[in-house]
Amino acid sequence: MKQFFTSNKRNPWFWIFIVLSIVLFIVIPNLSLDAGNSGDEDGFQIPQGKNVVNYFKSDGVDTTCMSFNNLKYYGSSPDVIIEYFNETLHVDDINITRHIFNSFFGWLTVLMVGLIAYLLAGWRAAVFAMLLMFLSPRYLGHSFNNSKDVPFAAAIITSIYCIILFLKQFPKIKWYTVVLFVLSIALSISVRVGGLIIFGYFGLMGFGYLIKIYCDNKKQLQHSSKKAIRFSDKLPRNYFWRMLLWGIGICVIGFFAGILLWPYAQQAPIQHIKESFNAMSAFATAIRQLFGGTLQWSDMLPW
Repeated sequence: MKQFFTSNKRNPWFWIFIVLSIVLFIVIPNLSLDAGNSGDEDGFQIPQGKNVVNYFKSDGVDTTCMSFNNLKYYGSSPDVIIEYFNETLHVDDINITRHIFNSFFGWLTVLMVGLIAYLLAGWRAAVFAMLLMFLSPRYLGHSFNNSKDVPFAAAIITSIYCIILFLKQFPKIKWYTVVLFVLSIALSISVRVGGLIIFGYFGLMGFGYLIKIYCDNKKQLQHSSKKAIRFSDKLPRNYFWRMLLWGIGICVIGFFAGILLWPYAQQAPIQHIKESFNAMSAFATAIRQLFGGTLQWSDMLPW
């Protein structure tokens, strides 16, 4: 960490990024104080948060969370955590704490987009990426009171950042990368079962990385020697197995951590996760989505 700051301390864009991150950390939660409740909050998310807290408080006797509006297929971890916080501290205006809590995930998404931009194109790109995210009206508005999509976005974008960081550090992975990666996978699954897509992203990018290493080493060996080249010479020893074991370990721990606050998934982790995935893949509700520059109904999108 010290070396990181030392190598960047003369870069003005690095300090602009740091200052902007701190400013947005203060500004976004403050803006959320003036946000109203969404229909989903009042009708679904607040009640389900209470239902899941009651499930755990009653040691599984109160199973209302299993039958309330088919929300058993969602993890609802942000709603559960903030509901437990509000009940424990006897908070009167629960909407203020909910919106501040949600805005933290909004800020985290902005930060991670900036960090990914830094890894790809430097600190100047990171600054502009963060500004563009913050100045996107739809995203900023949702970051105040959308406790499903915004925490999920934060988890997914953090996971993608961790994948890039993992591949840059491989084969010597830093402990903080592993911890952050596991937590981001756990958060994504605990909000929406679609977080499983991270496993696919990780596998695809990891496989692509090994192919790149293989091709790079093959070129170097061909230039330096005319003798026959073995496969093990082209791909450094144990790279494949090390990548595979790291990947399985991170994904398995992240998976089981992701169902800690999800009662339905805890009852039958494999069967109910599969059931939830199938249910979400054929979700019946139609909403308007931005596609091709216009708002179109989600169940009528072109192939």
